[in-house]
Amino acid sequence: MAGQRRPKSAAKLAAEKKKREEAARIDALISELPELYKCTKCGKITQNPMGVFYSVGTNEIFEHNDNRTNICMSCANQLFEDYTKEYKDRKVALMLVCMQMGCYFSEPLYDMMDQSEEDDPEKNEFTLSKYMRSLNINQYKKKPFLNYMMELLKSKRGLKTASETRDEREEKWKKSDKLNKSQCLSVVGYDPFDDESYTSEDRRHLFGGLSRYLMISDIAEDKHKMDSAIEIVKSTHQLSLVDIETNKELKSPSPDFGKMKQLSDTKTALNRIINQLAKENGISMSGSGKRSQNAMALTSIMKEMIDNGVVEAKTNLTTVKMSETFQNIAAINAKALMEELGFTGDEYAEMVSQQAETIRSLNKQVDTLKEELRLMTIRAHEAEKQPNRRKVVYTVDVTTGENIEATSGSPDGESA
Repeated sequence: MAGQRRPKSAAKLAAEKKKREEAARIDALISELPELYKCTKCGKITQNPMGVFYSVGTNEIFEHNDNRTNICMSCANQLFEDYTKEYKDRKVALMLVCMQMGCYFSEPLYDMMDQSEEDDPEKNEFTLSKYMRSLNINQYKKKPFLNYMMELLKSKRGLKTASETRDEREEKWKKSDKLNKSQCLSVVGYDPFDDESYTSEDRRHLFGGLSRYLMISDIAEDKHKMDSAIEIVKSTHQLSLVDIETNKELKSPSPDFGKMKQLSDTKTALNRIINQLAKENGISMSGSGKRSQNAMALTSIMKEMIDNGVVEAKTNLTTVKMSETFQNIAAINAKALMEELGFTGDEYAEMVSQQAETIRSLNKQVDTLKEELRLMTIRAHEAEKQPNRRKVVYTVDVTTGENIEATSGSPDGESA
């Protein structure tokens, strides 16, 4: 009948059976072969992936490849270098390599490693291998690249720009460094070191160096002299980098004397430029970057501590005024004043005496209030450093500066 399938012939059935048996035999042979790992970029094949292919945690795409990437370490490292040169941004390059290999990209992890490299370039140099090893901890081990994409979509933001990352780091500078930066921006009118080649640490030193030149009396009004001072600071920074490279070369087992000669010539040229700029513009090099003779005096040290926010470094004038010696001197001065007024009439002498007593009483009250304010400022400063400590209310004896009573309470917003 029409529409009915014709039964297969015996020959065709036998042929299909033979094919199935051949396929089963091939599968059995393949199963007995050792596992092989092949790089899909360069074609390298190996039986042992250790040290040849990166591990990508638990990405289901590579589940039957022992969770090894599809490209070898050499190709992955080369891709990282190529992307860095192409996009001029190492963070973007790392994200693209992670996408190629299917492994998780963590911007906070990268920023932390980048900061460590900035703090100590020799010890904490950033490499793709170090980043991949860091992904093996439990926090990232079970996350493929898709997790990063979902996080990015939910946050509705892109990667932090280099300037955003730099601003975050500079917010952590100590008070004196922030003051140097603010002073430079205010006087110069723009950021003279707004260059992505400068790290946050570089900029800290650059602003510190320029702030010393701003002490020159007429530099703010003389734009040419200001530009020259900025160039001197930049050249001085380059000199320090040349010195670092020279020291690295000297420490190496086989120093490259050709490279050392180039570095020496560069240093000579930079010194020539610095001296020429200083001479032509009347910029004194003495004191611009060196500590003055009195820099280590107690007053200078205390001033630097106060600039850095150390409240406890302020002189305790209240304790000085309330000391026994100071009180005796005040009494002697008052007595001498009264004796000197003895040539006047009794009424005038009494009036002056009352005025003097009133002034001493008011001054004592002012000193007492100042001391209470100083002690409370110190307590508040300590509380800011340790926000999780329980609140302590002090009763202060202002004549001695000691706590005579203290009561504890729970922190704000918490029940006792």
